[in-house]
Amino acid sequence: MTARDALKISDRITAVAVAAIGLAGTLAAAYVGYRQWRMTRRDSGREDFLKTRRQTYHDLWRMVETVHTDLRLEPEQLSILRKQIADVNSYILMNEVYLGDDDHRLVDAYLRALGEMVSWAQREGDFQTQRPYG
Repeated sequence: MTARDALKISDRITAVAVAAIGLAGTLAAAYVGYRQWRMTRRDSGREDFLKTRRQTYHDLWRMVETVHTDLRLEPEQLSILRKQIADVNSYILMNEVYLGDDDHRLVDAYLRALGEMVSWAQREGDFQTQRPYG
């Protein structure tokens, strides 16, 4: 092997090393770009989830308030309570992914207490509980 052959091999090794360094830099930049894209996409998806979650809570609150308001206006209409409770429970089941773990129990307890209040008011029959609760 002559000096000229050794120089050619050295030049080839240098060219391969330079190409490998360039490839590594390109792959690193692509990886960083991919991670940023993925994080942005995940944040966007999370933002959509939180928006839908807020809307779900808002709608659930309106449904529960409607039950309460209807019973305040017409306390003798317990059949309204049963249907509306079924509607609220159905809504909760359809949107469970957006609600917290204890929210279903909390809404059930609230509606149960509301029904007990109306039943008590009807049983007691005094003047204050005969008229709508206002």
